[in-house]
Amino acid sequence: MVLSEEQVTIAIIKQLRHVNWHIVSFDFPQSGTGRALIAKGNGPASSRRRVVPDVIAVRNEICLILENKHAFDINDVRKLEEIRDSGRYNRSLESILRPYRITNFIFGIGLPIADGSASKELIVPALDVLLAVDESLGVRVLSARNNTLRDHLLGRTEGL
Repeated sequence: MVLSEEQVTIAIIKQLRHVNWHIVSFDFPQSGTGRALIAKGNGPASSRRRVVPDVIAVRNEICLILENKHAFDINDVRKLEEIRDSGRYNRSLESILRPYRITNFIFGIGLPIADGSASKELIVPALDVLLAVDESLGVRVLSARNNTLRDHLLGRTEGL
């Protein structure tokens, strides 16, 4: 059974809530429910590049931004790198996260565990975490930048 992007996202949201993450925003394919990050630039917001992460979650002073798919797509890694590295989305993130005091950002991908196309060696250098959802909708941290991050995502610690 191949899990859909929606099933992967729901399983991850359920796990994050279980370990006391606050879900700021989530998006399913073609739902339009997520919060758009709008790139800074000249002209009206409607004409600037918009990206909608699948999950934005907060716990303590940490913000987790995830892209989830039913199969690995390098464009998701590039999208997260753009959000993280370009600075073009900082103002939009600050606006969405205004109610929180964020000192650390975590960027990652969520995939079904059965997807053999996701190489953690490819993902980990570019991103902080790879979450895997199995057929019973259990969530595992397949790879993380470090053990403290892994423990935090699993609810075993209070901060990074």
